Amino acid sequence: MVAFLLLPIIAFGQAAPSVSPEEKTEQQLQLYLASEAGNVQPSTDRVMKFIERLGDDPRAYANHQQTFVRQIFVKSHSRFLRTFKPNATFSQLFSNGNYNCLTATALIATTLQHFGYTFRMFETTHHIFILVDTDRGTTLLETTDPFTGFITDSKIIDQRVATYKSATHSKTDSRVIHYEFQTPVFKEVTLNNLAGLLHFNLSVNAYNDKNFTDATSHLELATQTYQSSRVPEFADVIRVTLKELNVPDAAALTSRLQKVRKASEEASAAVKFIP
Repeated sequence: MVAFLLLPIIAFGQAAPSVSPEEKTEQQLQLYLASEAGNVQPSTDRVMKFIERLGDDPRAYANHQQTFVRQIFVKSHSRFLRTFKPNATFSQLFSNGNYNCLTATALIATTLQHFGYTFRMFETTHHIFILVDTDRGTTLLETTDPFTGFITDSKIIDQRVATYKSATHSKTDSRVIHYEFQTPVFKEVTLNNLAGLLHFNLSVNAYNDKNFTDATSHLELATQTYQSSRVPEFADVIRVTLKELNVPDAAALTSRLQKVRKASEEASAAVKFIP
């Protein structure tokens, strides 16, 4: 039997004009927490109060943009982003401070949106990072590096981006065969895409725990807000594993995974050929 070890991605929604920034931020946080349906969801009060305190001086984020973005970055780490864990979930930011690149990006990007900053997020094969426009130029936020992850030098930013594009993940556990996604990823994603990426990570986590029902369910949910070549590819990985392990409900799960694959491919094709 071949064992697969997959690592999760260490990866602006538009709302109605009548929705206040506070309501929009709350909705975004709740969207991310909803990826863990079935668990007791923590209150978002701590994050909302944190953002409220950051905004006490409107001149700070309007007139001193890069300095204010640094405050968001530094204070997010001191308040919420305590311990890096590759398999961390979004709710753990609220409960124990565990985080990974994706969950930290979701928190910081939501805060940037709240204050009206223009930013872009890029998913890579094993990572995700943020580029923010400020009064002093573009700033790169490497959310898993609290000490040197706030980068303003344009040459260093270019070097980092080049590294992200070419980076590969090495096998770290000799007891299993590491499955490497066949298609390299480097694409811009939105805040709503992050909800799908959270489901994708939960699918990977469930797969590694041999919970193939949850792995399938989260992959189905991922496709609602996230389209990527890695979705049908991972669906095939699960299907192969179901067959190898002779899982009792393999037929039903395989049928669902085939639908995931078809839906993902159709959605990707529709996006690709929009004139």
